[in-house]
Parts: sequence; C-alpha cells; structure tokens
Amino acid sequence: MHNWTHLLMLGWRLVQALNASLPPVPPPLPPPVAPPMPPPPPVPTVVVPAVASSMSFSSLDINTFQDKKFRADFEERFKKGVAKSVGVTVDDVLIDDIHSGSVVVDSTVLFPSTATIAPEEFTAALERNLTVSFPAEFLEPYGNITVNKVSLGSVVQSRPRSG
Repeated sequence: MHNWTHLLMLGWRLVQALNASLPPVPPPLPPPVAPPMPPPPPVPTVVVPAVASSMSFSSLDINTFQDKKFRADFEERFKKGVAKSVGVTVDDVLIDDIHSGSVVVDSTVLFPSTATIAPEEFTAALERNLTVSFPAEFLEPYGNITVNKVSLGSVVQSRPRSG
C-alpha cells in the first residue's frame, strides 16, 4: 500500500506543479454591449404657402354648434366650400377654431403646388370680402360671411403633401 500512497502523492504534486506553471485563467468577459442605435433620419419637411383667416357668420348662433351633427356638417361644408373655391383638397383646409362673436371661424388654407389659384389671389379676394368665390351651396344655409382678418404666410409640414 505504501507504493500506492507514494504514487498518489507524486501524482498530486505533478498536478500542482502543472497548475502553477500555467497562466491564470482570466475571468469570463462580459457579454458584448450592442452599439447604440443610430438616430432616425431627419423627417423631411416642406414649406407650404398658407392663408389664415377669420370669418364671421352673422346668421348663425354659436349654441347650434353644441349639436355634434350640426357642427360636423358645418365643418365638412366649410372645408368643401373653401377647397372648391381655391382648388385644393379638403385636407388642405384646416379649421383652427370656432368661437362666439356671432359665429367666428378661424381657418388656415394650405396651398400645395396643385392649387388652382395663388395664395396671394385668395388673400386679396378675402381682403376685399369677396365671398362670391364660395359655392352657393355653402353660402345658402349659413347666410352672409364677413371676413374679419386675413394673413398670408406659410406652414412647415413634417412631410411633403401630395400635389
């Protein structure tokens, strides 16, 4: 038995000697960190000429706009009437606000390159209070329109509009 013990001890010393001569095992590396996502590309913008206006409808009562159906019908007809008179789509006619003072509608009309009249021409017509450019089907149910103010400017949009 003595030989076996001696052999085991020699083997153990050999393992220890080998372990001592090997370089230490480095700790495991942390998992790689994903590189940060690049920023999204800039959103294209386009500057579109626009005409802002404020118009009064003396035949209307502001309280009628509490009726959601009446309001929706009025807004649709207003947008269609303005769009038809200018040659733009209803999406280019924005109703910014409807408030009292009889009934005052603040709106902005965008003029893409497909508009049939120039924004300057529309501005001049509104400044002369020429509501004759509005279709009769719009004017009949709502009465006379008075243009309170009008201004020519532009709107920066986050994406080009069709047209």
